[in-house]
Amino acid sequence: MKKLIVMLMLVGTVGFAAITAGCTSSNANNKTATGETNNAQDTTDEDKNNTGDDSQDTQDTTEETQQTEEETQDETEEVLESVIDYKVALALFQACTGFEGSSGSSLKEAMAAATVAEFAADYNTADIDMAVLVNDLSAGYEKLSDESKEEFANNFIPISNLVEAAIEDYEANSMDFVDAGVDEQMQDALSDEEISQDFAFLKSAIKAVMDNYESEETAE
Repeated sequence: MKKLIVMLMLVGTVGFAAITAGCTSSNANNKTATGETNNAQDTTDEDKNNTGDDSQDTQDTTEETQQTEEETQDETEEVLESVIDYKVALALFQACTGFEGSSGSSLKEAMAAATVAEFAADYNTADIDMAVLVNDLSAGYEKLSDESKEEFANNFIPISNLVEAAIEDYEANSMDFVDAGVDEQMQDALSDEEISQDFAFLKSAIKAVMDNYESEETAE
């Protein structure tokens, strides 16, 4: 009987120890799992914070880019502010057309040359930004018919030659302008101290206008 009691006591002690050990192990595992969960949560929170920072940086960069583009556009618009009305530019081109191959065309070339020289002197074209001058002249040039554009291209060569000859030595070339009745008009234009630069600048701008138009036509 005593042996039985002792055996029961031993079994109870061993069972209690086993249960205690199991509980301790379970608690340790729970603590470990809880710690890993907390670490994972911290990592997730950190990732979210980093992602938020990256998104803010991207947004700031985008806003800076948009601001730069707007400033560039404003500067471009300011540079290209019109100086010459398109109707005035159109009248300049029209003065050099409408007489190709007609009788008295040489006199009309002299009249056109006086008009071109006067235009260069009146607007001091050398003082205008080239991009602005080309833009303003283009607004008038595009109003011409295709036939008139072609005629202008042919006529402008002898017209510009007349202007350059007059600038170099007006007395030797004055009769063309006297016969055309534009002697005074031409002399007024030549009185501009910068007429040589003004006309050269205008000539380059007109050439750019025609080249741009031809490029657009070829592209189409």
